[in-house]
Amino acid sequence: MTAAAEHAGVGRRTVYGWRKQDEKFEAEFVEAEAEAWDRLEHAVRQDAMPHDVVKVKEEILRDRCGYALLDNDGNPRMVVVERVRTREMNPTLAMFLMKAHDPQRYRERFDINHSGEVGVRLTDLDAAIARMNGETPDGASSSGANPSNNETPDDPGTDRAEGAG
Repeated sequence: MTAAAEHAGVGRRTVYGWRKQDEKFEAEFVEAEAEAWDRLEHAVRQDAMPHDVVKVKEEILRDRCGYALLDNDGNPRMVVVERVRTREMNPTLAMFLMKAHDPQRYRERFDINHSGEVGVRLTDLDAAIARMNGETPDGASSSGANPSNNETPDDPGTDRAEGAG
């Protein structure tokens, strides 16, 4: 959208406004967008399929003394020194197209197998929580610790206030 608006010399918001206000403009815009997607799809399909590519190697044309020969604009003149024709394709792009065309056939397959027991016994979980809170499993406080107190008796920070002075 931005490139099209810039090419027309207007802002994006102007184009959006035209689309809302003018039904004919909206219809032509939708048609142009569909054509752009068709062209992109065609280009993607061509790149995915094997196709001939000509690779050209160029060098700066030089005189007998090694100086670059320049064109009328002052740019160095180039000369083709090698031309290679190859057949290429984009296999990643081809696979994406295949998956889109026939997802059942080309989908990702995951085979997850599990055997054994899954789960936690609640009695073990309750006992672990009680130990973390400094309680015995029956709910009584162990070693006289206050469950609401976040500091443990082994915390060295509890003695610091008494020794400071």
